Amino acid sequence: MEKFIKQLVRDAGGILRDNFGKVGVLRTKSNVLDVVTVADELADKLITERIKKKFPSHAIISEESGTHNNNPKKWIIDPLDGTSNFSKGIPLFVTQLAYTENNKVKIAAIYDPIHDNLFYAEKGKGAYLNNKRIKISSKVDFEYSQGCVDLGLNFETIKIYDKIQKNIHHKYFWVRNLGAAGIHAGIVANGNLDWAILVGCFVWDYAPLALLVEEAGGLVRTVSGKKWTLKDKDIIAGNRVLVKKLIKILK
Repeated sequence: MEKFIKQLVRDAGGILRDNFGKVGVLRTKSNVLDVVTVADELADKLITERIKKKFPSHAIISEESGTHNNNPKKWIIDPLDGTSNFSKGIPLFVTQLAYTENNKVKIAAIYDPIHDNLFYAEKGKGAYLNNKRIKISSKVDFEYSQGCVDLGLNFETIKIYDKIQKNIHHKYFWVRNLGAAGIHAGIVANGNLDWAILVGCFVWDYAPLALLVEEAGGLVRTVSGKKWTLKDKDIIAGNRVLVKKLIKILK
């Protein structure tokens, strides 16, 4: 399974890399910023066809091609996470997937084809970057921590920023929005940043991140502080101490 999944995301990522800077927006979905490119569809076709061939009874949930089957063994796929970046020539995007059984994430893989970084995690077996074990940051002072967010600016999300700011006693705090949940997943699991908050995303954004961070030694919760599940619409993930502090702040 591990060999199959790693080759799968590498080959799908290769499609993204080969088409980067060469293809434009194919169509829009919910609004003009929610776009689909030719690369999305080509990568999705490769992933779903290979899974169907090797595991014909398994279910698939894909951002681009919807739901296939209803087996408790299920693949959750985002063939191109960071499509907006991709479409604008920004080299921050990934192919990512999660394999689940009975609504529990068992395996996650995220491949950044531009930087040739493959993140892989299996339940109970740790998290890895290019086959090297990775771990979450060890920072415990929230005031000087650094995080990343994936949330639009609206009345509800502004309140999140406001609550954090009120608990920071110096003038500035640093957060990054890199435009791709899979990029956030990798830099938090690898300890480059300390925490991540995602709001308003989808299960294919959350599932790979959740397992990767957990297996790197981190904590994954919802904004309200409960244990995250595949049904939840928001997620906080990162350093265990700081995630707990962040949840208290947001409450």
